Amino acid sequence: MSSSTWNGCTGPGGSLPLKQVGVWSVEARSGLVGGSGSVAVGDIVVTLTSPACKLEVRGSARATLNVDDKTVTVASPESDLVTSNVVGCLGQVKNGDAAALGGTFALS
Repeated sequence: MSSSTWNGCTGPGGSLPLKQVGVWSVEARSGLVGGSGSVAVGDIVVTLTSPACKLEVRGSARATLNVDDKTVTVASPESDLVTSNVVGCLGQVKNGDAAALGGTFALS
């Protein structure tokens, strides 16, 4: 996955604009059953930047691939995501904290 769009993300200090960094990998973990299957989304890097908070989220997450509608749904909290490069964030987030990201992403 080479790009993503994020809406409704909030954290310390209010709304947090997120930005995907780099290309995320998608690797099958099980065979397809009824048009869907388990996948791992890896190489996740997301930056969050606001006046009160700046950080990165890095790691991998389990997800479900839906072949019919060509989407991948990341099922947080089934992830191995941690925060890094934390600046500010009102002391509510520290480097190495577990992070949760979730959503449905269209594949093209």
